[in-house]
Amino acid sequence: MQACYFSSSKEGITVGEQINGVSFVASRDSVAQPDIDQLLEINTTWVSIMPYAFAPNHKGDLYYNNQRQWWGESQAGVAHTISLIHANGLKVMLKPQVWMRNGAYTGKFTTSSESEWELFEANYRNYILEFANLADSMKVELFCIGTEWEAFIQQRPAYWSGLIKEIRTIYKGRLTYAANWDEFTGTPFWDQLDFIGIDAYFPLSDLEEPEMVELVKAWSPHIKRIEKFSTVLNKPVLFTEYGYRSIPYTAKEPWNASKSEAISLQAQATAYEALYASAWNKPWMAGGFVWKWYHHHYKSGGESDSGFTPQNKPVEGVIRDQYFKNN
Repeated sequence: MQACYFSSSKEGITVGEQINGVSFVASRDSVAQPDIDQLLEINTTWVSIMPYAFAPNHKGDLYYNNQRQWWGESQAGVAHTISLIHANGLKVMLKPQVWMRNGAYTGKFTTSSESEWELFEANYRNYILEFANLADSMKVELFCIGTEWEAFIQQRPAYWSGLIKEIRTIYKGRLTYAANWDEFTGTPFWDQLDFIGIDAYFPLSDLEEPEMVELVKAWSPHIKRIEKFSTVLNKPVLFTEYGYRSIPYTAKEPWNASKSEAISLQAQATAYEALYASAWNKPWMAGGFVWKWYHHHYKSGGESDSGFTPQNKPVEGVIRDQYFKNN
């Protein structure tokens, strides 16, 4: 079954297309063709590129595109990576996002004064518009305006509406926002965007290695909620991030990146299988982006790795099988 979710065509996106995506982690050095070959092996059709900015405090400061960052986060590195991905016939979601000091959750970000808010908003605007300009100049197919900014959006909704309008004057492609799994129904500006973007880390099971049937059952209320929301807004849904770590209890708090010595390759693979079985072929489902994928495939992941990447683990085959089904 193929999902058909676009009500109109737009340059770079095909009506009825399913997005087989991966989130491509910025690299320390230049990306080359062998790094893309591994994406083609699993039938990736879309790549999310994420040039991070760094917020060192809650006082409004924001740093990006500077010499202290990795090559893949610089404007030059992003442009090179986009060119290489496009040269291979793949499409791009450009997804600038912010890393808070000590890995603090962006959804709780706030400031203590109006002047600090205004400084951060000005810095964030400049950051986003710089990459929106790049996206437009390189004909990037999809642009993500932000990731998991729940408190920022609740406290400053007019800023976000204005920012989207300004992006639209620069960038001609489609837009989304990456809402956290528990945030998306309260995001007020979906009517201004083309996709309902969800970082799909829904909690599913407290068991160490739950069976497929249990996980599919646990997905059911989430699927009904997403479907109802999509129907009301008449918008397709995109999983702007989805994935599980290769650890026991991976479906309990899928967002949790705390260090773990324990490994469960089976729990990771089963969690992916349940997500695909539950969500992937719904008529409102546009597809999504695996979290996450590193450029040096041959030395990434592996069966002793407890992280999110599916590389060189059994789940890579699960993703490959699903992505070859889609298109």
